Amino acid sequence: MDRANGSREGESYRGQMVPSEKKLERELCMSSGVVGPKLWTAQDLASYLAVPVGWIYDRTRREGPERIPHTKLGKYCRFDPASPAFQDWLKQHQVGG
Repeated sequence: MDRANGSREGESYRGQMVPSEKKLERELCMSSGVVGPKLWTAQDLASYLAVPVGWIYDRTRREGPERIPHTKLGKYCRFDPASPAFQDWLKQHQVGG
């Protein structure tokens, strides 16, 4: 429920659709002048793959084809789901695809 106007996501409020949080996030990134796609956190990636966060971190420390392509920002680990390296990694681990 949208706290500001009492409407639920997707419902009409004053003739306008109430946007989802993800849509608002995308619009905020675009309007803020941020260049490039949003980088995922380990939690984002774990949620997408339906695996534990520890499994993600373990795969960032491995060598070889098991290693998930990532970027280190100091102690923070980020993933670019749109990058060719990440897409290749995902395809390599597809079963029966």
